[in-house]
Formats: sequence, structure tokens, C-alpha cells
Amino acid sequence: MNKRHNPQADSELIFLPGDVEIRSRADGDGEVIFGYWSKYNQRSHVMKTKKGVPFVEIVRPGAFDRTDFSELESRFNHENILAAPPTLRYGFDQVGAWYEIPVDPLDPDHMGALRKIKRGDVKGSSFEFSSPGPNDQIVSNEGGVKLREITHFPKVVEFGPVIVPAYPSTNAFVRSLDQQEEIDLQAQQDFQDRKIKAKKFLASALS
Repeated sequence: MNKRHNPQADSELIFLPGDVEIRSRADGDGEVIFGYWSKYNQRSHVMKTKKGVPFVEIVRPGAFDRTDFSELESRFNHENILAAPPTLRYGFDQVGAWYEIPVDPLDPDHMGALRKIKRGDVKGSSFEFSSPGPNDQIVSNEGGVKLREITHFPKVVEFGPVIVPAYPSTNAFVRSLDQQEEIDLQAQQDFQDRKIKAKKFLASALS
């Protein structure tokens, strides 16, 4: 049994809900696991930081054009290794980024994943990537919700089908939202303090 994969300190995870399919191989010899691990222009559900700041994420077309895939592997539920290139096939189309894994009937991890997919336990796919830099994303405010548009992923290290979506609450982006929230709250408090002092000064000057 493979050990659970723990994301690195500077990495993040994005979950994509949706069907993971079992398809027949093109040559008719066996089955493959197929799914999308990222879709372009599709909003995530609203997530929240530790301090309750709501945000959504969108992956823009072209975000994987210059991505480093040199250490790529596919895991089931971020745990058991299913495949790595060249056995692991992946690519990009107008929908997004897809993967395909030939099922090995002699591999217990493959057969376990196959059974869970067929009985509907799998909720979608997820991928792990290095945190984008300031020039790799656009962050805006949309009706009180932070909108994060990712235009470039520096590196993707892992993706695959998952049962339980994982949302690390300590990545750099989430921390930056909480830090900005603290700055904004402090600025509001300072403004209120200045208003109170100004009122007191005016009252004493008129008395």
C-alpha cells in the first residue's frame, strides 16, 4: 500500500466535480480510466479561508501552455499511485485538461479504484500544483467574493480521481486573503478611532 501523498508547503489543490469514466481501450483490449482534472472557464463553488473570506477560482484557457510536468504522477484520492508517464496519458482540448490511465487487472490499486468508480464513490478529480505567482493570476472583488482567475500554472505534480475533495487552508493564496482581511479590518478600526477622536476634539473646542 502506498503512503498518502502530502502536498508540499508551497503547493495547492483544486477539485473538479464531475464524472470519472471507465472506457474501453481503443484496441479493445481492456479498459481505461478517463476524466478531466481541470476545465476552462468553470467557476469553483464558493470556498472560504480560515477567517471566513469567500472566494472562487477559475482556470483560464492557456493556463497550462508553459507548465512544468516533469515530476508528474497520477494518484487515486491523493494516495495510491495509479500511473506516471508514459503509461499515464494526458492532454488538453477546448474543454480543459484530461487524463487517461490503462487499467492493469494485476494491479490491486487499479482494481480498487475501478470498483470505487463503477459504484459511484468517486466525486470528481483533483490536481496539485505549485502556487502561482502574482503575474500568473488575476484577483478581483465580485460582489463581496474574491474572484481568482488563474492564467498560468508554473508546475503540476499530481492529478487523479478522488472520493473526498481536498482544500488546503494554508496555501499562499489563502494566507494572502486572510492577511489582507486583517489589514482591511485594522484600517477600518483606525478610521473609526480617528472619527471618535475628531468628535471629542470638536466637542471640547466648542464647550
